[in-house]
Amino acid sequence: MKILHTADDKKEEYSLSISGSIRKWYYQENSRKDLNYAEFIDCISLLAREIGMRESELWNAKVTKVEVGVTLLVDKKFKGIKDCFVRYRNASRYEMGDEIMTVYFGFENYKLKIYDKYFEMNKRKNLESYPYKEVNERLHFPRLEIVVNKVSGTPFFKSKANTLRKIEENWDEILKEFRKRFGNINFVNVLADENRLREISSYSDFRDFLAYEGINNYGLSECLDCLNHTGILNNNKTKYMSDLSKLFESFRVKDDQLKSEFFERFEKKLNRLYNKGNIK
Repeated sequence: MKILHTADDKKEEYSLSISGSIRKWYYQENSRKDLNYAEFIDCISLLAREIGMRESELWNAKVTKVEVGVTLLVDKKFKGIKDCFVRYRNASRYEMGDEIMTVYFGFENYKLKIYDKYFEMNKRKNLESYPYKEVNERLHFPRLEIVVNKVSGTPFFKSKANTLRKIEENWDEILKEFRKRFGNINFVNVLADENRLREISSYSDFRDFLAYEGINNYGLSECLDCLNHTGILNNNKTKYMSDLSKLFESFRVKDDQLKSEFFERFEKKLNRLYNKGNIK
């Protein structure tokens, strides 16, 4: 975390800029821990003492960028879960990274991210050695984040999170909005096994099979993103996107359990972060 003091002696104005992750600063490490409400309060109190600022002034500090995220601890069947998040509204979906591939859904002022936190935490270590290899083979640590690069340009966060005090007051609402946005991403279980019992008994079935093979080889999310940006879908874009996803799913074994289990784990993690004082 970086702290920058600036002063304008002519105007007798002083400013303090803090950038970086207060979560990492609070825990003094890059871990999978996430701040709950009580820890956030404690973090701001400690930060005020660290920089020699009155806590009341720090709470009223302006927030220009904000990141909300959680790291889940799940078993190995969820490895590759990021590939199941295939489309979010009209956002561009893209992947970036060398050793750590991150899925992004990008808008002008904010983006959603999904990546493997275990790789990110241990990127300078030999993951083929003990105990890292054993842990990585048995468990998965997906991290979900919403990164708001311009709070003033994102209506929800402008009204709920443009100061530290507003973040504190709207803590639960911010977490619920975070959950809602990830819940709104089109989820297709691309990890499900292929349905080898499906019969091809007509030309239409054969044509669908060829389409499926093309989608499977190119990638469902890549096909959806390509279709979204071709400019050929002026009307009923959502319908055609849905049709393409359903065609792909028709050649896979139906399995909705992966999604329900994943979001159940997501909910459980969020429940540990809420302001317990708001629970009646």
